[in-house]
Amino acid sequence: MGSSLHPLVQIVTDPVVLLFALLTLAYGTDRLLRAEGRLSPIMILVIAPFIGWIGKYELPAEIRTLGLIMFIYVIGLETGREFFPTFRLHWLRFVLLGIAASAAAALCAWGVGRALGWSPDVTVAFFAGAVTNTPAFEWLPEALRDAGVDAASAVATFDLSYFMGVIGAAVGVIVFHVIWTRRASELSCPVSFPVDAEAVAAPYYVSVHRATNPSIIGKPLARAVRENIPHSQAIRLERNGTACDVQDDTLAARDDLVVLFSCSPDLTRMAQVLVGPAVPVTKETPLVRDLPVRVETVTINSAKLTAAPVTRERIEAEYGVEIRGWWRGREYMPAEDKMRWRVGDRLRVVGTDEKARAFRYAVEEKDRAQTEEIDLLRFSVGAVVAMLLSGIVLPVGPRLKLTLGVTGAPLLAGLLFGRSARIQIPRGAGFFLKELGLGLFLAGVGTNVGLRGAVSPSDALLLPLALVVVGVPLVIAALVFRLSGFSGQHTEGGLCGAVTSTPALIISCRLGDTAEPANTYAGVYLFALLGSVVAAQVLYLVG
Repeated sequence: MGSSLHPLVQIVTDPVVLLFALLTLAYGTDRLLRAEGRLSPIMILVIAPFIGWIGKYELPAEIRTLGLIMFIYVIGLETGREFFPTFRLHWLRFVLLGIAASAAAALCAWGVGRALGWSPDVTVAFFAGAVTNTPAFEWLPEALRDAGVDAASAVATFDLSYFMGVIGAAVGVIVFHVIWTRRASELSCPVSFPVDAEAVAAPYYVSVHRATNPSIIGKPLARAVRENIPHSQAIRLERNGTACDVQDDTLAARDDLVVLFSCSPDLTRMAQVLVGPAVPVTKETPLVRDLPVRVETVTINSAKLTAAPVTRERIEAEYGVEIRGWWRGREYMPAEDKMRWRVGDRLRVVGTDEKARAFRYAVEEKDRAQTEEIDLLRFSVGAVVAMLLSGIVLPVGPRLKLTLGVTGAPLLAGLLFGRSARIQIPRGAGFFLKELGLGLFLAGVGTNVGLRGAVSPSDALLLPLALVVVGVPLVIAALVFRLSGFSGQHTEGGLCGAVTSTPALIISCRLGDTAEPANTYAGVYLFALLGSVVAAQVLYLVG
């Protein structure tokens, strides 16, 4: 019997058309708001429930799972080479934080369940959903069926809590970024990644001087500093009470307050000779707040930097950034006056936001077609290994089982293959795979919630409660990382790992225009994931 629907209606309601219409609306809204991709995950979660509700459409669970695996597997491949040196130094902190975050969230969920008189299965579903941890929940429906209990209530609770947990984690990262992540906090650079005894990027120094030296007055300030003070730059000045960034054509005037930064501890002494007397400042002085300085790890893909030896002076003169050192595989080499790089080497650079971004573009984007391609065979083998790992279940007690699931296993496989550098993904291809995977996953989460129809008053109560449960581990992780001296970007990665939130991770990477949050994310994520799996089963046993 043929369908009675009009052909145009059939096309509009086709699942594939609905999916890409959803992605078009989400990314189109993000572009209209000029958010540069930062809001696209949130927009997918906002629009998807309406698509599911109005169109009575739900993305198949297999597609949602594929999207999640694709996203987290690529994250592992991209961070594998840098993750293990970091983990060797901070493994105890990562383990304890992952366990503490899981335990704190579980205690909150248990308290909520006891206060509202929930059954153990609903409490577990609420906990697993709030911390966006699928492996902590996927064993529960089978356990309920074996006990002859209907799992519908637990599944509905998990879906709603998961939806709110994703939003809560994303909002938490954005709030942290706005409140705590300031450029001034990087003045001392207490921790850099990957970290070992030699690979810590030297702190950069900031000094403010009043321009009184006649030899610099009326001269291009940036050029004079660059040529006369090694490894230093003039980045900001204050003239007649007005502050502005130093451009290449900015001329020095008498009594200007000039802000300089350098990787050399001799900055103040040399600047007093070239510019004039030093002016005492603190991190809270308005002139040095939010300085546009960043420390970046950049992977070489440009043949122009690998064809012949490169000098530090050439890099500073041509790109305006300071090279601190580089990694070749797992070996770190401090910067020298003359260096010979290869494609795939990872450089540690310090510079202004503008210069660092320009340098990243120069060494990562150019000549990419000639220097990298995806080996689909190795990529597929790695994905198969990931799925095999996801099926491993380890009994840790008479009634407790431990598994990485379809989230932890792809991450672990990606880290292992990424460490050996046997699977390499061009930055553009990796970005596309992560965006597509995350879009499919979030579209599945949102349409699943929308398909259930209007939210009842009792279900609406889950939303603020889920925010409380996800908020507690976020606060714990933020305090631990900040008190330990981690930078804002790495703290954001730790927040995402503490609540096992992959959507929050990509928002964090977009906010800082860097992939460095993935280092701490991977370190905390694995242990928060395993801790949540155990905590969920303990909650079920104790009621």
